[in-house]
Amino acid sequence: MNLVDGFSELIRTAVTRLPADVVRALRERHDAEASGSRSRSILSLLLENLEVASTEGLPVCHQTGLPYFFINYPTNFTQLEIERAVQQALRAAVKRGLLQSSVVDPLEAGAAEGAGDGFAILRWRQWTRKQLKIDLLLRDGGSANMSGQYALPDRQLKAGADLRGVARVILDSVRRAGGGGCPPGIVGVGIGGDRCASLELAEMQLLRRLDDQNPNPRLAHLEQEIADLCNRLGIGPMGFGGQTTVLSVKIGAMPRLRTSFFVSIAYNCWALRRATLAATGTRSRLKLRVTS
Repeated sequence: MNLVDGFSELIRTAVTRLPADVVRALRERHDAEASGSRSRSILSLLLENLEVASTEGLPVCHQTGLPYFFINYPTNFTQLEIERAVQQALRAAVKRGLLQSSVVDPLEAGAAEGAGDGFAILRWRQWTRKQLKIDLLLRDGGSANMSGQYALPDRQLKAGADLRGVARVILDSVRRAGGGGCPPGIVGVGIGGDRCASLELAEMQLLRRLDDQNPNPRLAHLEQEIADLCNRLGIGPMGFGGQTTVLSVKIGAMPRLRTSFFVSIAYNCWALRRATLAATGTRSRLKLRVTS
């Protein structure tokens, strides 16, 4: 298997199968909903959909979204060759019907879909390890549209420049999303940095397992506290009410300027489509492994 084949398998895995921790969270929340309730019925349908998608090799959601590649690469690979392999695999996935050709030219009103079939967001990081590691995250427009950014303090929300203020704006973001983000959602949060770094940090939180433990005790407590508060909002699956509005809240923090306090929200729908490709060895003897 060459690098293009590895990327093709990475895309196929992310499109057709959700990670085990996400499926487990959906089942747990299904069991927590009242028997016979609409919310439990919706979660049942989502779980059935996942089984069909995995068995038939079909997309989990017809909105296959925009690919985000988080690429950690060693010194014996170049960005150029990796990007070429990504583009080739993306175009093949569009032809196979695994990905929608839904990228359009923003400067052309009514532009036909299909422009930029190989388009993706690429995040690069070179490291000293001998392994090439790529995390793929597929995010659809509905999720992206529900994402946002706040600058603390926020007088309108009575949110101060502290963790209480952070909690207040996250709750506001989930409340504003309502059923528009196809809940139950997974909420990635980035605290600090500048505007761009804060949002990228928020997106990276979506790569974390839902059952992991934040190494920062204060953030670990805040994640659980906010998730509980979100699930008391009553928005529920697909916005039809219930006890499950989010599956998880994941928070990362980075240094900030004294005069700036950004909080970025990367909202994702229930279909958290992520997968990982790990490659070791030389180009002629690549060992590739894809996991979700």
